[in-house]
Amino acid sequence: MEQQDIHEPTATVREALRFSALLRQPEETPLDEKYEYVETIIKLLEMEDIAGATVGDRGNGLNQEQRKRLTIGVELASKPRLLIFLDEVSTSQLITRQILLTRFRIAHIRTGF
Repeated sequence: MEQQDIHEPTATVREALRFSALLRQPEETPLDEKYEYVETIIKLLEMEDIAGATVGDRGNGLNQEQRKRLTIGVELASKPRLLIFLDEVSTSQLITRQILLTRFRIAHIRTGF
């Protein structure tokens, strides 16, 4: 079965992450803290070079791997207490997932987010 990562095609990567943070983090969390956390996610997922890129439609805009990282970032931007990814497993996905989770844990320890 084919899987699709659905995002607003006219938004940039940074805008998509900020939108998630604004809607899903507690209202009492200061705006600058939400935006700072988004920047942490961008760095963590190594999306600095595409942060200003428009998501676009499938086949136009972000490639499949970039869309997958954005999807993960959108979930991380909500500052979840628990994050579980359910996906078909392949060797490369396992390695990528372990790297991302390790980076997230390290960033969490360093920043306290």
